[in-house]
Amino acid sequence: MKTKTQVAHAKRVLGVGLAIVLVAAVFVSLLQTNFGSVSIKQLEIVTDEGNKIAAMMYLPKGVSKDNPAPGVLAVHGGNSSRYAVSNFAQEFSRRGYVVISIDQSSNAQSDRGENAFFGTEAAMKYMTTLAFVDQMRLGVMGHSMGNTVVSMAAANPQFNVKAGVTLGAAARLPIDTPINVCILIGTKDENTGPRGNDTAVRGPIDAAKSMSLAATFGLPAGEHVVLGHEYGSRADNTLRVMQQPKCGHLGILYSREAIGMALDFMGDVLGVDYTIDPSSQTWFFRELASAVAYIGLFVVAFGVLRMLLGRKKELTAESASEGHATVNAGYWIGLALMCIIPAFAIQSLYMTGKAFFIAVSQNVFTMEHISGVIFWMICSAIGILAANLVIKKVTKEYDWGFDRKVLKTDSRELLGYVQIAVLTTLALYAVVYLVGFFFNVNIRFINTEVHLFTRTRFFVFWAYLPLYLLYYVIIGYVQTTGLLHKGQPAWSQYLRTALVSLVGPGVMLIAWYGSVGLTGINYLFEWRFVLGVLTNFLPGLVIGALIQVYSYRRTGKIWLGAIINSVLFTWMSTSIGVMLPPV
Repeated sequence: MKTKTQVAHAKRVLGVGLAIVLVAAVFVSLLQTNFGSVSIKQLEIVTDEGNKIAAMMYLPKGVSKDNPAPGVLAVHGGNSSRYAVSNFAQEFSRRGYVVISIDQSSNAQSDRGENAFFGTEAAMKYMTTLAFVDQMRLGVMGHSMGNTVVSMAAANPQFNVKAGVTLGAAARLPIDTPINVCILIGTKDENTGPRGNDTAVRGPIDAAKSMSLAATFGLPAGEHVVLGHEYGSRADNTLRVMQQPKCGHLGILYSREAIGMALDFMGDVLGVDYTIDPSSQTWFFRELASAVAYIGLFVVAFGVLRMLLGRKKELTAESASEGHATVNAGYWIGLALMCIIPAFAIQSLYMTGKAFFIAVSQNVFTMEHISGVIFWMICSAIGILAANLVIKKVTKEYDWGFDRKVLKTDSRELLGYVQIAVLTTLALYAVVYLVGFFFNVNIRFINTEVHLFTRTRFFVFWAYLPLYLLYYVIIGYVQTTGLLHKGQPAWSQYLRTALVSLVGPGVMLIAWYGSVGLTGINYLFEWRFVLGVLTNFLPGLVIGALIQVYSYRRTGKIWLGAIINSVLFTWMSTSIGVMLPPV
């Protein structure tokens, strides 16, 4: 009777999760299509080298060969996808633009490989073949690394691109290059700092003092760009303007002010009269609905996990398993170390990890950012484990039998755990596929996206899976034996484990973003890559902690949580992000 009740409850949880995802996906679809006035088409563009570039087109209703619309190519930054610029694409398409956004080569669902300007040249060439796009009113915009789209347009005058907008980066073009450019760098852009000879640029507060920027604006050495001032000649298509919206580097993708500035510039240069004011924006509600869908996806995960466990009573404990730690001085010291150790030497471990796995094999460990982060995660977990064991050793009343109990398993149990992990992941994969197939919706939580595999990325998955498993085995053991104490309420177990998982990297992110936001100076500039990439991992770290606690409470072992977390988050991290070119 107890098993039947658990399965019935699991089905209700699963149903609620599916309902959340479905309703949220409908809202995302309605908002990104402006309630049916814009259609979205998935594209596959082939470069001259034969590489496939994944893309999507926003096509406003009524646009045709006889009624062509202005066209904009929107390009994401590094370690991201075409959905990262969806806020800009949505607002531009609402106002009558045909927008094409792409996954740069080696990113997300595009082929791995090197080609001219990361695939933007092939995408622009494709746009020039579209009869329903006004070829006299073409624009490009790119975020961060994607600002190379402006260089691509400048290098291909036959495309006749009139306007370019860079987000969080500065174009480097001679003043006489015939393309009008607007440069948007946020007042809190954490990626702004001293590069090369531009040592005067200490952070976003000094962005307008850049020497390379001065050359783009045709200014003599030592002269600074004046914000909002128009340089060059509109008649010669050499207009240059710089603005600083109040946002950060990633935040510029979610800035009403930045989107409005881009709309104003494009509309002015391309001669587009808006019937919708640039300040009237709906992207926020789509982002909110997408975040709800992301949460719903993991409600589905818990529902499937509960249902599968309910049908395998040989794997479940008779009652909810409790922790064993004693709340004393050693406990609180251990908890503090769990928060502090992950922040220790994060930059050096990240860089070491990238170099180490590239040296092992660039063709096997193809994702240098993932390599750097997982190396840091494993080293942090080992450090936490060592500290945890020392504390237990000096705590004489600790019962080591508890540790042996949570670790003890056999091949039958492990096979059962693997089956549950695989089936849960496949269920989530099916939800992501169906939502994408029926609604053209990507499930994402701000900077964290969930994608289907390409063939290449499926093979990459197997290279990183053992590394994730090692991390989750170690951290799962420490969380279970070091955080969960006797008599602790269930809510406290979940909350404390989730918070501890978040605090270490969270403190680093607050220090980085906070110092730049408050002072305008980036004292920690060298951290920009590791912490920028780390934002993608934060939701996974929290959800992984919740899965670990739930799995332990139901089974009395750490293994189910470790296995399911490793499978889920290897999939999610390797299905997106930049891959190194093959060697």
